[in-house]
Amino acid sequence: MPNLPPELYHEIALQFEHSQPSDIRSMHSWSFQHDNLEHYRACSHTRPLQGKPDVKTLRNLRLTSIAFNRAASPVLFRCIRMQWKPTQEITQSAFNNKVDRHLSGITATLAPFVKALQIGFRHYGSDKCFLLRPVPANFVNKDIPRRVIDHVSDLLARMSQLESFQIVLPGWASGYTGGGEATGHAPDLNLDLLTTLRTTLSSALSTNPCSHLTELRLSLPCTYDFVDVSENIPDSLLAQLKTLFLAITDATGPGGAKEYLIWAEEDDDGDDRFPFSNLQLAYPNTEHMEGIFSIVSRCHNLETLGLDGTQFLQADLMEWAPTLRGLKELYLKRVKLNSENLIKLLSPAKSVSISSSPLSKVWLELVDLTAGLWDAVFSHLLLCPSLEFFQPEDLSYARGSENFHLKMWSGRSWEDCFELLSLREEDEEAIRALRRALRRRAGGRDAYLEKFGTEQRFISEEDAEDR
Repeated sequence: MPNLPPELYHEIALQFEHSQPSDIRSMHSWSFQHDNLEHYRACSHTRPLQGKPDVKTLRNLRLTSIAFNRAASPVLFRCIRMQWKPTQEITQSAFNNKVDRHLSGITATLAPFVKALQIGFRHYGSDKCFLLRPVPANFVNKDIPRRVIDHVSDLLARMSQLESFQIVLPGWASGYTGGGEATGHAPDLNLDLLTTLRTTLSSALSTNPCSHLTELRLSLPCTYDFVDVSENIPDSLLAQLKTLFLAITDATGPGGAKEYLIWAEEDDDGDDRFPFSNLQLAYPNTEHMEGIFSIVSRCHNLETLGLDGTQFLQADLMEWAPTLRGLKELYLKRVKLNSENLIKLLSPAKSVSISSSPLSKVWLELVDLTAGLWDAVFSHLLLCPSLEFFQPEDLSYARGSENFHLKMWSGRSWEDCFELLSLREEDEEAIRALRRALRRRAGGRDAYLEKFGTEQRFISEEDAEDR
């Protein structure tokens, strides 16, 4: 084969980057209960239109010649997300073999090509977090989780081209069996092991340059964990991030989950029967939220932001200035803030006209306004020319706020699902206007559903104007 310019070899390799059709079923197989942003991205409304890489062809191409090896390797490995679920290793010997294979074998060779690393901490054969006690009977060696944590920094150090880093923990909640307040129960966590995870993660993010990292997604047990991370993570790393997703996984105790609202009424949520875990007794989620907001406030170049709380995150405490053009995607769950601050999250910088906003996708779930009105938020979204998707769920007014009297109460608030829980007619009119606008932009209701999925209730609703 005659020598060709390197650019041509690269162009040939690029032809196989998205040449295979996406496997929709595999994308939906991830349980959203463990990673809400993963569910958000797996849903059809954010699914990339391009296909999957042709891994077999790219591998073969790497063996053809040195030139093709150089061209195909970065194309192949930037399409592959390394998922390491170390708690699936049953025995100590199996774990040691995997560590040796990753750190001194495969990873040592391929680490420079790996673009995304996801470490999932779960017990083998279940969806339970490795921090919960007692450990499952099939988890033979209880020292494995601690050894896994010890290797986090090694992995980051070896993956010099890493663009996406994720720590994923499944969530847990309180239980109640009925018969009085004493029958409530909450998980017991290994706090020493959690401290090891927290300090190791903070150290790994502070000592490794991660100069190519643009996506950081951390699902950690409590808000206090983010205080430690925020105090150690460099400003330079946060400033280069394009995507940030922070989630709390301990939903124990009053205010931790919608499912606790069985006895909710206008005067009280009635969820005192659901006790806190030993973790939240030591570090209440409601008292350490500043760590999350400190991290967000130092991310000056974000395009995608996701915040997922248990006890409502008080985002009025967050001081964040949008990038020049503003966010492209916003995901908020169990967050409360005033309408002015929410609109700020949905806006470009003050010096930029709203007509230049790149905002395209917004997911607001269980978001309560502490001041202001929802119609102002919906009217603002109408002005965003690139907005194509909006998912509202249980939007309302915060308890104790000036407009709490406008909150609509459902008969079964612990399981009913509404777009908007408001008695105010102007709020309803504004959200209907936004629905109609998004339909028109998509080319009609059917076109919207075809693009974003038939599960989208917001657009499926029919208004009189659509008949």
